[in-house]
Amino acid sequence: MMSRPPFRSKLSRRDGFNLYTLENDHVSLEIVPELGGKMSSLRCVPSGREWLWAPTAERRLHASPTPNDFLRSSLIGADECIPTIAASTVGDRSYPDHGEAWSRPWTIDRQAWSNEGTIVTTVLLPTSEARFTRTVSLDGEIVRLSYQAHNLSSARPWQFIYSFHPLLAPQPGDVIVLPAEVSRVHVENWDGAIAMWPQIVPGARADHLDVSGITPATLKMTTADPLLEPTARVVNSVTGDQLRFDCDDPLITALGIYINRAGWGGHHHFAIEPTNARADALAVCLDRRLGGQVLDPGASVAWSFSLRVSQG
Repeated sequence: MMSRPPFRSKLSRRDGFNLYTLENDHVSLEIVPELGGKMSSLRCVPSGREWLWAPTAERRLHASPTPNDFLRSSLIGADECIPTIAASTVGDRSYPDHGEAWSRPWTIDRQAWSNEGTIVTTVLLPTSEARFTRTVSLDGEIVRLSYQAHNLSSARPWQFIYSFHPLLAPQPGDVIVLPAEVSRVHVENWDGAIAMWPQIVPGARADHLDVSGITPATLKMTTADPLLEPTARVVNSVTGDQLRFDCDDPLITALGIYINRAGWGGHHHFAIEPTNARADALAVCLDRRLGGQVLDPGASVAWSFSLRVSQG
């Protein structure tokens, strides 16, 4: 029998919500099932760097006071966007901004938490008529995220796009390193127009998180070229901290890149988003053939990727 990687688990509460923490000597993470399965913290233990951004130093948690209003949610950390990223209508199904999953409480598999040291959470998506499950586990420096989406309808196909949505906290010296084959990006701000990576426009070096040549200073892009080497990294040249995304799964066909330097809400944050779409709206993806998945009635699909948190 294979031995389990060493880990420590803890259940705590903050702002009235249960926090499930997994950590080892390399990485520590928090999950808040009641807030859409949100990952509220991802920390490198040796260096102490907190990778996930929060709008307040206290890292306050709250549900959106208005249903489906993502911008009034706590915004902290990483959310799951499915079956769309931007609000979208397909047929008679209308989906809110950032999809259905982030605003709904997820259930947690307490047996897996107690006995296996994994955080298995599930949510039902009523408009999609679907079930969405995520499993999070640790192995050394690696955080493994595994997913399954199941179409519960016996009669209707389900079309979806997916994106991991981690808001990252920038620090001086951070650089985004994309695979060498990525030279072009679709720019969501400009209705999907193609731009060259990383010099989006004069004065905007996206790999250095510099969008000062753009007004407002915020930019959302998606890689336009096939990912032959499906990885991306954030490397800090000062501290040696690294966050690596390994996305070697057929469903993950692109990487979203979001950079905000006070252009929205006065905030400074950025994101690398493993995704199966090259636009944010499901309807646009379907209309322009920019990605997405179709599940037949009763069918399911699984995918995974991992994060590697390290220093040096």
